[in-house]
Order: sequence, then C-alpha cells, then structure tokens
Amino acid sequence: MASIKSIEYYNGFAKQFAEQTWQQTLDIPIVENKRRKKVAGAFLYLRNTEQSRDGHKRIDLSFKHLHSHEEVIETIKHELCRWYCYTNHLDFKDGDKDFEAELLKIKGTSSHFGYLDKDKSSFIQQKTVDDLIGHKGFKETTYRKIDKKRMIEMVRTYRPHVLNKQLYGIDRAYEVIYKGVKIGYAFSYHNAWLTIAIKGKQDTKRYTSRKQATYYLVYQYESEIA
Repeated sequence: MASIKSIEYYNGFAKQFAEQTWQQTLDIPIVENKRRKKVAGAFLYLRNTEQSRDGHKRIDLSFKHLHSHEEVIETIKHELCRWYCYTNHLDFKDGDKDFEAELLKIKGTSSHFGYLDKDKSSFIQQKTVDDLIGHKGFKETTYRKIDKKRMIEMVRTYRPHVLNKQLYGIDRAYEVIYKGVKIGYAFSYHNAWLTIAIKGKQDTKRYTSRKQATYYLVYQYESEIA
C-alpha cells in the first residue's frame, strides 16, 4: 500500500476525477480536519439547504483514520459522489438509491464496508438500485428476538474462540430471516453489532447497526447459494 500524499495532491485528484467522471467542476476544497474523532471523511453542507442545494462547503478528511493512499482515494470518491448528488438535486445520503447507484457506477465503496470489501459494497449498491433495500434494510428480511442464554449457546457453537467472559456482554440478539429462511444471528455486544452466519465463513467485523450486520449475513447467504 502506498503512503498518504499531501492535501494539495488530493485536491488535484478530486478536481480531475469530478471533471472526468461527471464533466462537472468541483467547487469546494478537500480539507484536512484533525479534530474529527470518528469518521475518515465527510461532505459538509449547510443543513437548511437540502431544498436549494446551494450550501455545500467542503470535504473533510481525517488522516488519523486513514492508513494508506488507496484508502484516502476511496474515501474522496465516496464523498465526491455525495457532493455530485447534492449539487444535482439527487438523494445523497447513505442508503439513498441515487447515491448508491452513483457509487456503483464508479465502483466506489459504501459506508457499510471498508474500502477493501468492494464485492460486498457493489452487492449492496445493486440491491439498493433494484429496490430490494430500503432505509430500514432488506425488504424481505424479518427478525425474531431471542434471549441472551440462547444467543450465548449459538456463539459457543459457531464461534467457539470467543472467551466465556466475553459472552456476558451480549445485550440484544435476533434471528435473521431472509426470504423465509433463517440465515444467521445478529447480536449487540459492547455498543457494536456482530454476526453469526449459519452457512459459510464467519465474519469478525464489528458493525454500527443491526441493519449493517444483516447486510453481511445476506451477502454471505446469497454467495453460498449462488
């Protein structure tokens, strides 16, 4: 992986990318923001301009959350898609059909997965474009709440490397049912969501919501039956 370059370089890249991809001149700067604590990048706009779309300000990058040149590039492309949708009066937030469709066109990554998981990103983007995903997640997905004791049994069965002392941090747990088939479990553990897939490879990633955890389970399930 290549080392991170200067903010001047990334401004030049962003302008060129916007011109080549959308034939539109980028009219906001790319700025390093050292105060951002959680996200690697963000498109900033005035909150009362979602109708007029004339309040776009800048794109922030937080280099402390970015570990390579490639990751910076993917983050910029993601936020440029948001800028493009905003300035062209398209829906521009995560999960919006317009935004995910634009990411799919440029082979960008969605917020749900890291920049290395492009296959998962394109899977989710295509499902969104096909109207199979709404803002609450997959339309053909339902959940059945289960008690902590049963969830602990499932973790011991499918993820036996988890230590006993870790099991008691489980807060909420659900069976995930997709198209009438139980495909796995999603459970809340210390302010994150984890998954257990009934078939296929187990995922060790921590997700920020049950919806994001379900995205992985559906991706894994459909990969197995393909």
